[in-house]
Amino acid sequence: MSCPVIFIVVGLGFGDEGKGSIVDKLCRETGADTVVRFNGGAQAAHNVCLPDGTHHTFAQFGSGSYVRGVRTILSRHMIVNPSTFLVEADVLGKTRCTTGLVTADRDALVTTPYHVVLNCTRERARGITKHGTTGLGISETVLDGLARKDAMRCRDLAGSSKMTLHAKLMAVRDALEPEMARLGSKEFERLSLERIVERFQAFANAVAIESGEEIYTRLRNARGIIFEGAQGILLDQDFGFHPHTTWSRTTPVYALELLAEDAMLKDCDRQIVGVTRCYTTRHGEGPFPTEIPLLGLPELHNGDTGMAGPFRRGWLDLPLLKYACRCCSTGITRLAINHVDYAPDYYCVSNPHLDVTKLPVSITEQEALCRQAWTRVTEYERTPEHFPQAIAEHLGVQLWLVGDGPTHASKHMQT
Repeated sequence: MSCPVIFIVVGLGFGDEGKGSIVDKLCRETGADTVVRFNGGAQAAHNVCLPDGTHHTFAQFGSGSYVRGVRTILSRHMIVNPSTFLVEADVLGKTRCTTGLVTADRDALVTTPYHVVLNCTRERARGITKHGTTGLGISETVLDGLARKDAMRCRDLAGSSKMTLHAKLMAVRDALEPEMARLGSKEFERLSLERIVERFQAFANAVAIESGEEIYTRLRNARGIIFEGAQGILLDQDFGFHPHTTWSRTTPVYALELLAEDAMLKDCDRQIVGVTRCYTTRHGEGPFPTEIPLLGLPELHNGDTGMAGPFRRGWLDLPLLKYACRCCSTGITRLAINHVDYAPDYYCVSNPHLDVTKLPVSITEQEALCRQAWTRVTEYERTPEHFPQAIAEHLGVQLWLVGDGPTHASKHMQT
């Protein structure tokens, strides 16, 4: 049995780098037929646009799902939300995608509406010290999984009767209720337990819930595998800037761990693709050293509403890009740069308060906003041909793909 083609796609920023469009391009370019969601959960927002105008923001389906025959695998490191999965499935079912090509690991944690409500309640209670959460229950699901051995997982949904699911969901509610009471909220009362049971059973009937060994059999037989990372390395639970981080590892570590556990896959060649825009963005609270509040860069798919707050923009931050690359223990082997049709006027070349040789870095919001060392982008560099190459040379990574538009037709492989 020959090794499948393997790519691991990660974001080098705070998220929103365009990872979904890269995964879509890779599935078309390499013939890969399997996308593994290896971290994060339903808070992912990976936009894929097709030349005919079709657009979808992928949350739990793999971003290669518009390519015929591509399967999504939700790994054990993925946090699965059955309720929002069904909403996404309904939307995609109208645009050529089916749930019949989705597999979920039995050991993946499950987000319930109780986790979501507690997440939103806790964030509102923080007031001016809010973390910038998406409000989709990710942190509460992870905390629940750490606190209780019987926290809900996908295996609890497979083949369960209504009575069994009812009891398991009541156990979740009972475990979270004391914290809701401490926060002075009674919002759990508005949730319909019967409706949640129905939705969870519908999810279990729509996807294949399989063991780790069954999933590895699928991976060994795949033509190509794209491990699709969520969020960005600067939000990593170990390497990001607390408390404005995600409850997940956003480096390639989970993907590499999954590969290392299989005797065949561990020896297969793999490429680790780091994705960035040619300017910096952030959705949510936290340090943003190069932020320019009134920077006039268009944004098609990220708004200023929702729990996370405004979508923020700033000049390219090379020190933070270097830091993100260093957080990947095996390094970044390929660099993909999106949005080169909007090359910035300046970029940051150094930050006196950021020591990128330390892992993890120590940085406070006050330090992050201190004076930067800026370089103006020359007219020569501003061209789509030269600015991406200058970034790649600064990072010491091979420039592999350049995107100057939203569709796969505008993603250009570099030779």
